[in-house]
Amino acid sequence: QWTGNGGFPSGVIMTGGEVIHDDLGAGNRTDLFGITKKGVMVVGKYSVDELKKMDIQEALSFGPALVINGKMTPMSGDGGWGIAPRTVIGQRQDGAIILLVIDGRGVSSLGATLKEAQEVIYKLGAVNALNLDGGKSTTLYYNGEVRNTPSYSMGERTIPTAVIVK
Repeated sequence: QWTGNGGFPSGVIMTGGEVIHDDLGAGNRTDLFGITKKGVMVVGKYSVDELKKMDIQEALSFGPALVINGKMTPMSGDGGWGIAPRTVIGQRQDGAIILLVIDGRGVSSLGATLKEAQEVIYKLGAVNALNLDGGKSTTLYYNGEVRNTPSYSMGERTIPTAVIVK
């Protein structure tokens, strides 16, 4: 989660089933996505104890949740965060992970509202989906190169966390 210059981790970060960052405090819950040992994505508000009980292997705090158990989450208006670049992660019923990256703040792409991002990821078949960071942090790096047009004038932005697919 972005917290300032260069950023600092916020919320919960898990990898390989181990908690590597937790600033929530015992029993507190946060918006996040997690992936179980069986490869099932969960999305919503969870505590570290709940994640451990569900055998979550990978988890990252952010939000808001856009689709939970096949239903778009209720959202007021356009979602309240305006039009901007967006990064969304979701999972289809067949288990495929969907990464949606929407450029913005440029001549070729204005960006999207949270509601628009929600509608796109849902139409792509996501049964669970969550908004990751957006704005200047939206960058898709694939096969050795940046594949989108980040809105950050300095190019790739330093961020404290990332979703890496091997």
